[in-house]
Parts: sequence; C-alpha cells; structure tokens
Amino acid sequence: MRSQSNYFIKEEAFSSLVQRVQRDMVEAEKYMYLSLADVQEQSPLKHRLLDHIIAYQNYPAQASDPEEEAKKQAIAIALQDTPGKVIEADSDKNVYEIEIRSGNRDIEYKIDKYTGKIVDKDVDNDDDDDEWDND
Repeated sequence: MRSQSNYFIKEEAFSSLVQRVQRDMVEAEKYMYLSLADVQEQSPLKHRLLDHIIAYQNYPAQASDPEEEAKKQAIAIALQDTPGKVIEADSDKNVYEIEIRSGNRDIEYKIDKYTGKIVDKDVDNDDDDDEWDND
C-alpha cells in the first residue's frame, strides 16, 4: 500500500500499517492524560495557574418535555399494534389513553405509563348505533 501522508511514506502491507499504528497508539497512550494537579505542580504559578474551569460534556440532548416524549412512545406502541390514524391521545394518572381509527373501527388503548404495556384495548365498530334516531 502506498500512502500519501508523511507518517506513512514507504510501501507496506495494509496489515503491517494497521499493526504499526496500533503499536504507536499504545505507546502514546501514557502521554494522553495529565491531571490538573500535575500541571499545576509543574507550573511556576502553581494553584494560580487557572482561575476558571469550563466543563464540556458531550451527550444527547434531553427532550424538552419528558412527559410529551413518553406520550409519543405510547402512541407508537398503539400504532404498532393497530396501524391507523390517532384520533385522541390523553394522559391519565397511571395510563395513556390513545384512540386510533383504523378502517371502520375505533380502537381505544390504555397503556401503562411506567411499563409501556397495553393494559386495555377496546374496539368499537362504526356499525354500532351510538346515536338515537328520532323518526
């Protein structure tokens, strides 16, 4: 393999290149960390070396509203069980109540807030007469 970098000038097999890079990384590892106390000890300023510290943490941003994210997960659970259109999604004390229209049926789910399990499923067909006929 012919490499273009100054570090990898000569021709060598890819496996040899990878082994050499791995060896170099293991060798360099002992220089990858130096504690603040060690830096201050080596500095003529000692403990006055830094008067501010900034901490940077790289982690996924949390949802703006955990309750809303949990409701979305409950909707996804209901839609996985019955594909359709979400008609209503409410939150009760311990369950999410999700209503889905699928074809000529309305399916109401109760999904446990803490486990994500479907605790109740009520199917209502549109052919039922829900209204009074005054003829």
